[in-house]
Amino acid sequence: MLQISSGKFFEDAEVWETEQRQRFFTNLVLTDGGAVDLPVGRLEFSALERAVEISAVDRLPKQSADGSESFHVATDGVALLSDIADVVAFTTDAVVLDSVVLGERLTRSRESTSRRRGPRLRRTFEAERALSDDCAADVAAFVGQLVALRRGPFVRAMRAIRRVVDAAVLAESDATLSYSLFVAALESLSSGTEVPVPEWESYDKRKREAVDAAVAGLPEDRVERVRAAVLQIDQLSLRRKFQAFVLGHVTSSYYRAEASEADNPIRAVDLPRALDFAYQTRSVSLHEIRDLAPELWNMSGAADTTIMKDRWVLTLEGLNRLSRHVIRAFVDRAPTGVDIDHDWQGDLPGIMQVKMSPELWLHGYGSFGAADGPFLFGHTVQMFVAALSGDGKVTDMSAPLERIEELLPQLAKAEQRVPFIATYVLWHRLTGPALHRPGSAGLIDKFETDLNRPSVPALTLGVLLGKQPPWTTEELVAVLDARDIDLRRARVSLELPRRIDAAFRVLLAARHINSGERELATSLMDDAVLLDPGNHSLIEVEVQILKGKVVPINLSGYIYEGKLTVDDERNEVD
Repeated sequence: MLQISSGKFFEDAEVWETEQRQRFFTNLVLTDGGAVDLPVGRLEFSALERAVEISAVDRLPKQSADGSESFHVATDGVALLSDIADVVAFTTDAVVLDSVVLGERLTRSRESTSRRRGPRLRRTFEAERALSDDCAADVAAFVGQLVALRRGPFVRAMRAIRRVVDAAVLAESDATLSYSLFVAALESLSSGTEVPVPEWESYDKRKREAVDAAVAGLPEDRVERVRAAVLQIDQLSLRRKFQAFVLGHVTSSYYRAEASEADNPIRAVDLPRALDFAYQTRSVSLHEIRDLAPELWNMSGAADTTIMKDRWVLTLEGLNRLSRHVIRAFVDRAPTGVDIDHDWQGDLPGIMQVKMSPELWLHGYGSFGAADGPFLFGHTVQMFVAALSGDGKVTDMSAPLERIEELLPQLAKAEQRVPFIATYVLWHRLTGPALHRPGSAGLIDKFETDLNRPSVPALTLGVLLGKQPPWTTEELVAVLDARDIDLRRARVSLELPRRIDAAFRVLLAARHINSGERELATSLMDDAVLLDPGNHSLIEVEVQILKGKVVPINLSGYIYEGKLTVDDERNEVD
């Protein structure tokens, strides 16, 4: 919200302006109180207690991009003021929290360090931190820099800033998570970093020796090609990107002015190995749930570095100082300007993207093409299943049905026509004559034969209408195999209610029961339960089959009520 509330994306628009205020705990102090003006917001410090009131104007345009009146007058201010608080805490390496209790506990920890050698962070939690004029000006300048960024770099920078502030707060209570967050903050900025090809002699010794042993005896040109391939693959690793990004954003001031105040700052020659160690430590702590080695926070005091396994590594304080330096270098170099095409409204707090029920939009869906058949059919099925289950209603589908009438005669391939004619037939079988389209009988007669071919839409239509598909068991198995492949894809081409997919397996299981193939039926019932987990009636039928009982299966009521009933008179699917 920091960038949006600046008005950057709608400078010439008429805006709503809402002043937002919140009081935060802080260990920053201004002599006799006072205020600091920021490009977005204002900091007013208390002269009597450790507190700062952050205020800012929440700006939103009165009109939407399409010229209509915007319903969004203001946000609750939480995101805006929290952004400012995080930026201040990040820039000053101080505490700015909305929780007074937590703030007091963190800053009091400096008074009770007798059981360890010193604080985990050098100055973050000092009881009082004087905010000099130069430091206040630096905060204001940094806020201005952030607001000026293009939207992408701004979002990435703010995400990293928040993680660094969170890591600092957690340093006293959870050193392991704190260390991981410092590393994650830097890694989040490293995507897209180009990694230089290392020299073979500088490559990891253990890996180098393993490769050299494998290529021993090969001609020298082939050895070089293998080594080059290994180094190229190594370039793609996230660890290398992390290392290259950080090293590329460490400026000379890190080893000069900033290092003059640090305790045992890291040498440039040791930093690559220290970064490698930090990344691996983060990975181990997350994937193996290992605690951070106490040498990195308990024995080192507030020093930037310590010795572990005969090499210099970064402590919590070392990562804290490095993270703030690198992120500021990233902001210094990031492109500025306005992203004209960016949909900033999607970034407003309190907005979620949810899938709308088909009944809310199908009535206006009339401009689809030949490739949209599965999408239309799947959502039509969802609408009818919800309506007949009592969880929704059927909407007017005149527009999509009219479009189907136009499109069907133009499609040469049966597989393209199938989902459209299935949609058309489904509507005219489950609705009354008053809702039928003029001339629908003729269109159905012309194209309904497409549904005789084995396909998932044709099978779905049969299940919904209580009709057995006119296919052999082998053809039905092939359809379900194809459906299983589709369900395992990252994006399913045909979205169907879960009970439909489970019903497919129950239908095939019934055929195997009738033919005496109980093992196959049992396996299919297992698949059905996995597709509709927790359905008691489905589980009960599965149990009966496992016991060797001949269970007459009837799908009536399952699709619309979720209950797989038993037919006492016949052993077949209704």
